[in-house]
Amino acid sequence: MKRLTFLILLSLNGQVLAKGVSPYLPINLAPEVELQIEKLMAMTGDTPLTRPYKATELLSRLETIRDYHPVLHSRLTAYLERYTETMANTHRALALSVSDENTRHQENNRGVQHNTNVEVSAAGHIFFNPYIYLAAGASYNDESGKAATNTHLSLGNEYLQLDMGFRDHWLSPMQDSAMLLSTHAENPPSVTLSNSSGITDFNIRYELFYAKFDERTNVNSQGLITAGKPELTGMHFSFSPVERLSIGLTRTYYFGGGNRDGGFGIGLKGLFTPSSLEDNAQDNNEQGYGQTALSAKWNIGLEMPLSVYAELAQYQRDALSGADDTGNAISLGVFMPVLFETMSLRYEITDRDSGWYQSAFYEQGYSNKNVLLGHWSADEFGTSISPEALTHHVMMDWELFDDQQLAIKLTHQSIENTAGLSDTFQMNARYSFATQYGFWGLDGTVGRDAFGENYNRLSAFYRW
Repeated sequence: MKRLTFLILLSLNGQVLAKGVSPYLPINLAPEVELQIEKLMAMTGDTPLTRPYKATELLSRLETIRDYHPVLHSRLTAYLERYTETMANTHRALALSVSDENTRHQENNRGVQHNTNVEVSAAGHIFFNPYIYLAAGASYNDESGKAATNTHLSLGNEYLQLDMGFRDHWLSPMQDSAMLLSTHAENPPSVTLSNSSGITDFNIRYELFYAKFDERTNVNSQGLITAGKPELTGMHFSFSPVERLSIGLTRTYYFGGGNRDGGFGIGLKGLFTPSSLEDNAQDNNEQGYGQTALSAKWNIGLEMPLSVYAELAQYQRDALSGADDTGNAISLGVFMPVLFETMSLRYEITDRDSGWYQSAFYEQGYSNKNVLLGHWSADEFGTSISPEALTHHVMMDWELFDDQQLAIKLTHQSIENTAGLSDTFQMNARYSFATQYGFWGLDGTVGRDAFGENYNRLSAFYRW
């Protein structure tokens, strides 16, 4: 702890040596703007393999596209201005919806249910100096109530930023969802260390965090079932061996709660020396649910850009499930930001084995408030079963006019060898109209869940 305090104080004393901390850009809150952000990231240099992106990351890339894509440059310059202010409102949104009574969870929407009628969210920040800022965010919906979203205190500099509070974590280059950790469930309070500027010519990026969840029931500790608060540690490391190519390693460890052993020290062992927990029978209470992923992204070209990315993930279930109880997931993606002058296209596929997110120690699996923390499509079955599945995702966006956008998203999930479950399908269409006050629009979803039930939803929204 003394070493950590020393490093933080050293970073705060380094105005001549390093720039200050950076606020975070929205993730799965403002899709119109997030599409523009992804276009910029695909066009320029080595891209981070995790999100949310830091605002300084985009600000440093804007000039690269000024001559090649002036409209995109102008839009993002205007949007990012709010993140350069000492005190600013950075996000506000309202959605009013009508739907059937299906209680499935909306994909990547922090645990919000399909049958929610009202959603409100807002966010802002204040910088006390370049090295300390406070972000405040909140959301409310009429089904699950209020939640803190991206409310945290940050201090440090561009190479060592400490975030304390409710900060999002998306540990994957994939956009449709993330196998290890996404925004599908509500984010727990966490402490995170990361950098916003790449280190050395290899553009090294890192992230290390510790989180603790709300109390839950049915935690198994050597046969004794109790209630408790599980914990989660995670790490990510990436670098760029050549220009425009990023390669990364990510790991998470879900542990503790009830009578199970917890604490940051055990979380670190689960991240970096998991074999020491598996091989020692006396340390059974330290064992948990681990996940590891190798990922890569290659951004090709600037005038006619193409982004290709992939991830190989594996889960390692606790020793009670058997020494060989592991499973894999392979994800591939391609993004064409300028397929035609006014159209972009993204395609992703994920092939996962059975058993993901289940644990002999946690009846509700790898979840928060009974919502899975990883890939949203696995949550279609609840937390009690996890069949083998193949997911296809297609996202098409059209600029109808300078101020109007149409987005179509299609998702299909094939389920293997599981009686009583059906393949799932979903189609989403979103029309957005831009004004000087923000985006207004309509969003419609129709689909069929894993139990053969059809669902539909129509929303009118405002976002800024």
